[in-house]
Amino acid sequence: MGELGFLTPNNRRTATIECIDAGQVLTIEYDKLLEIYFQNPEFGYYFLILTSQRLLENNEKLEAIIAQSKVAPPVTIANVTG
Repeated sequence: MGELGFLTPNNRRTATIECIDAGQVLTIEYDKLLEIYFQNPEFGYYFLILTSQRLLENNEKLEAIIAQSKVAPPVTIANVTG
């Protein structure tokens, strides 16, 4: 699923999808994508923009997760007796 797998080593995917309703899956082979990419400069440019946007969005999500994890946990005060 997704366009980033076409550009990553070993066609590694960056996300998982689960279909919860009936649907159709459209596929394209890597060789066909390359053919279209080189034959149609408008498509090639669109594909580069699309994948760049996706990478930037993924970076923003990761930065938000990292920022959240850096927030100090709440301080807990325990009663100590003895």
